[in-house]
Amino acid sequence: MVKNSFDPSLYFGHTIIIKTCDGHTFEGELYCYDPCSDFIIIKEDNKNGTANFYIIRTNIIVDIESKRRLKNSYTTLPTIDKSVVEKIERKALDNFEKNKSRIGIGVTQEAQELFDFIWKT
Repeated sequence: MVKNSFDPSLYFGHTIIIKTCDGHTFEGELYCYDPCSDFIIIKEDNKNGTANFYIIRTNIIVDIESKRRLKNSYTTLPTIDKSVVEKIERKALDNFEKNKSRIGIGVTQEAQELFDFIWKT
């Protein structure tokens, strides 16, 4: 595959082989692409469960070959119980209402920290 026809956004999760102008070859999963900085990140899995990450600027890439698509190993997201989220929100709002009377207006950060420390004792 020629570099000019390669759109990284279409190949996330694919195993790709990259050849650079200095003769290095990298093989691994296309992990990330940053169009602003103009680089890609290749993830190479090791046998011991760790991984190597290679950050490669796209201007040194001579050839890119898409080898294969990885299987979708992502699990489905769990459902969120709305009542639990609402309960957490109510508790946070109640806690804020209880504590907002202790927030000083027009005081320095140090004065507020001193007041908070004294309040706890």
